[in-house]
Amino acid sequence: MVLNEIMDIFPDEKIDGYQVRNKETGIEIKFEGKTEKEIFELIVQMLQKKPTPGGTEVLIEQLSVQFPREKVISIVQDLRDNGIITDYTLRELLKRKSAPQYLFWSRVEFAQLGESAIALQNKWASTSLGIIGDGHLVELIEQKARLSGLVRIEQLARPAQALEETKLGKLLEQDLLICAYDDWHPYQLDQINRRALANNRPWLLIRGMDGLSASVGPLFMGKDTGCYHCLSSRRKSHLEHVNQFEHYEAYLTEQRIAAKSQGAPMPAYDVIASLAILELMKFRLDFAVPVTYGNMVTFDLYDMETAIHPFLKAPVCPVCKPELEHASAPWLEPLIIYN
Repeated sequence: MVLNEIMDIFPDEKIDGYQVRNKETGIEIKFEGKTEKEIFELIVQMLQKKPTPGGTEVLIEQLSVQFPREKVISIVQDLRDNGIITDYTLRELLKRKSAPQYLFWSRVEFAQLGESAIALQNKWASTSLGIIGDGHLVELIEQKARLSGLVRIEQLARPAQALEETKLGKLLEQDLLICAYDDWHPYQLDQINRRALANNRPWLLIRGMDGLSASVGPLFMGKDTGCYHCLSSRRKSHLEHVNQFEHYEAYLTEQRIAAKSQGAPMPAYDVIASLAILELMKFRLDFAVPVTYGNMVTFDLYDMETAIHPFLKAPVCPVCKPELEHASAPWLEPLIIYN
């Protein structure tokens, strides 16, 4: 057992107890009596000198020589449940490049959920990621993914004409999928959308840059969120010149080619790549709700304004075919046909 290495423990005379704090969060510790306070102080004193091997059982046995066993068990359990003492040390972990990430996993709220820093990092490291795209953006996404601890990464640089079925199938076997389209390729996006729906695979759409306007999301999850076809239909309904747009879309789809990209300064792609991995990390590890789940996030890098656009699945979609909980035309009487 060791003391949580991202927290400071110090006495607070105003509460006749102790505080366990860092710059972001803290816990006040008060005691029912003198014995409880002495047990706590001895635990801190012992673990500040050196870690206790063998877990809580050894610590309890050592303290029970001097104090009532029931009180020792209660205090040790409370300290462990609140992340003040842990079963592992971060010293070796902090030598790695992802040291700040381990510190984040060591926060008190994760310990209260029963998740250790090592368990969370191992869960993330065992996650497999597929990336479809090419160019600088995909390189940055892979770089950010590896920096965060992912090792199982499959990448498919998009062919000029069509996705190879065997490679696309392999990518859809991964736990998570990112489709990074700095340009716009309606044919390939339709193929990915249909296959992901059939395989019930979550995938994150990155529409990339348009000048200095960036777009990340939505994170699609099968029929729960709606699909790319729903999104495309919603977006077209807001266009002023929808007929011209649909003609262009039909041309690109028929030729199986991508629209031309306007590009952007390289640092802008770095922002997108980082946000993409962070959103997938939230989704996989459940430590926060991904903003992109059911939303498209856009941000203007000229003035740093960010907007979240809720994405609702279309009531009628020929691809994901959502089941409606209400009549599509509730103002009409239902038609009943009898034999």
